[in-house]
Amino acid sequence: MPDQRGRGAAHRIGPRLLWQGPGADDLADTGTRQRTAQQLARAAQAPANCGSLLVQAMVLHAMLRKHLARVQQYIAYGLLHDLNATCRGVIRTALVPHSRHHGWHHLPDEVGHTARGRKCLTELTQALTSPPVPTVAQAYEAPDRIVRLAQQIAPHAVGSPADEISAYRACQQPEEGLV
Repeated sequence: MPDQRGRGAAHRIGPRLLWQGPGADDLADTGTRQRTAQQLARAAQAPANCGSLLVQAMVLHAMLRKHLARVQQYIAYGLLHDLNATCRGVIRTALVPHSRHHGWHHLPDEVGHTARGRKCLTELTQALTSPPVPTVAQAYEAPDRIVRLAQQIAPHAVGSPADEISAYRACQQPEEGLV
């Protein structure tokens, strides 16, 4: 958020500073910076789970919508790729949680031997063959696909943030004229 809004929000709700651009007013004391760095380091070391991947998908989708509205195609392309990688992550985390592999290469071998896995791979293939820079309407398919897959292969992961997912969907409805 912009610096001028950050000062007021910091006093009202106490957000944590994650990143601050060069030349910005210093909004965080040294202790806050150290605690934030430690929390980010712990979060980065924690193994992915389907719940956190769903949150990641919602954040990526919000960013994608913003950059599509600004007609920033290169950024939108990268964010759609990140959403597809998040979809892959949900599939792998739910179906082969102890996999030694994290990329794309071994995915078909790891999950394609079951009917459920093949269905997931079909969904993922549809995502990968969609336009590389989506329209706003097409952008909604990515998080919906991820949530739908998670409901099928990891319903426990969708159950805990169900209210948050519903709230996100309600506030992110396509605006008139953008679809």
